[in-house]
Amino acid sequence: MVRGKRAWKWSGCHDNTRFGARYSRHFLDVRERAKDMISFTHLYNNEVGRKLVRRNREVRCKCHGMSGSCEVRTCWKAAPDFRIVGDMLKEKYWKAKSAASEVFGNSANTASMYRPVRREISPDSPLLYVERSPTFCEVDGRLDVAGTEGRHCNRNSTGPDSCDSLCCGRGYDQQRQKVSRKCHCRFKWCCHVTCQDCSEEKWISVCK
Repeated sequence: MVRGKRAWKWSGCHDNTRFGARYSRHFLDVRERAKDMISFTHLYNNEVGRKLVRRNREVRCKCHGMSGSCEVRTCWKAAPDFRIVGDMLKEKYWKAKSAASEVFGNSANTASMYRPVRREISPDSPLLYVERSPTFCEVDGRLDVAGTEGRHCNRNSTGPDSCDSLCCGRGYDQQRQKVSRKCHCRFKWCCHVTCQDCSEEKWISVCK
């Protein structure tokens, strides 16, 4: 707003998020035919994601005028960037709640044949889960999980390869290991490379 007047006008083509939501329901929700808690949870989480996208639409503008003076701007509503939506959903994922306790704790809800009511779902609604995901920290033959004992980790990292993350709080040992690598490589005409094998010792971190 400039001096009480709008310095821009709606123009261009808005991202049709209403159509996108409708198509998403047709594409994703139609597969959930089983009337059970798992199907309910999938339908519910799908709708939370759609509501999140629509709430976080943003206004994007383009300037018009002499030498880029931006005397007039045309603006349109655009869907948020994929990364932004992903970050918001990831945060909801870490705070997800059990469907059994949140929804099906009330016997009146179970009588609705496990169909979520769309108007009762908002962008602030939590994501739901039926079963907790395995931690992958311990050996679980039933799920074919090998655990993380003996895994090499990076003690200087703060990412998923860090010892804090991979070792699941059990700690790690430092081991000195001899490794072999290619060295003193030379190109010979034509056309191959010859190298020597060099050995060196280095410290590695291994999860307990």
